[in-house]
Amino acid sequence: MTGKYIVFLITFVYIYISDVKALNISGGVWLVSETVLSNDTVRMKLQDIESTARAHELNMAVDAIKALRENKNLSDVRLSDKEYLPLVLDAMELYYLIKARPNDDNVLGMTRALLDKYADKAKGKGYSAYKQIYQMVRLHLVSKKRIKEAIEIQKECAIYDPKDYVCILPLVNFARENTRECGELDTFIKRYEDAGGIIYEELQLAAIITSNESAVEKMNRACDWLDEHSLASEKMLAKALPLITKIASAKEPQTLIDYYYALTDLALHQPTSEDRLTVFAMAINERQKLITAAPELLPRKK
Repeated sequence: MTGKYIVFLITFVYIYISDVKALNISGGVWLVSETVLSNDTVRMKLQDIESTARAHELNMAVDAIKALRENKNLSDVRLSDKEYLPLVLDAMELYYLIKARPNDDNVLGMTRALLDKYADKAKGKGYSAYKQIYQMVRLHLVSKKRIKEAIEIQKECAIYDPKDYVCILPLVNFARENTRECGELDTFIKRYEDAGGIIYEELQLAAIITSNESAVEKMNRACDWLDEHSLASEKMLAKALPLITKIASAKEPQTLIDYYYALTDLALHQPTSEDRLTVFAMAINERQKLITAAPELLPRKK
């Protein structure tokens, strides 16, 4: 990948996600009042709720949100981030309930009910409050060690708003840290791409390491990925190389041989600039691990 292409890709990705909205949650307080454009009364009530939450009076904040939600004209209140205030209030109430009662097992049903309640209204809008509900479900499931279910919820979130790169990151982390529970991601990635998502480099690698293919087939894909992204950032490659190394197995000697030469190519493809010396060293280090594991095989010609 040339330097010019990398600059283009970074610029394109920035433009692609620049319209993604983010919640303003600071210090455990969901800040909404500053976004209200059209109703001073609602703004002041939201300010009171934020002050109450800031004072850690979370149950009182929940009661105040319920009272505000009884206002029949909330759907007409305009917010600068174009969120839908009734949805925001319901999500806020749940957010504070979870903080106040972290061990309440009813939370999962409550979050799913909200996702269903606003599914039609939120469709195609990329509402941050709606995505926050997904995150609350995911975090609750993770806290209960229900990793497979948490992964499925995160897939739903990513499909809901394929433009939001942040929705993909937890899946990438699950693939790296919970590979077995993650299951194969190739099928999901096809759905994600069809929905308009960009298949980022990390997601490509996540699909490789979670695939149902043989070790040899996985390694072939991983070596192709490594060749295509040989000039990727040091940070990305530092995470990628140990994952690919795990695919290599003495039971499948061809994986060791293929990866050995892919690492050699990676090292040779690095520019001579000082900032790429670390990547060069990482490639040589991973290659040495292979030699140590199978000295009778490496180095050798194909």
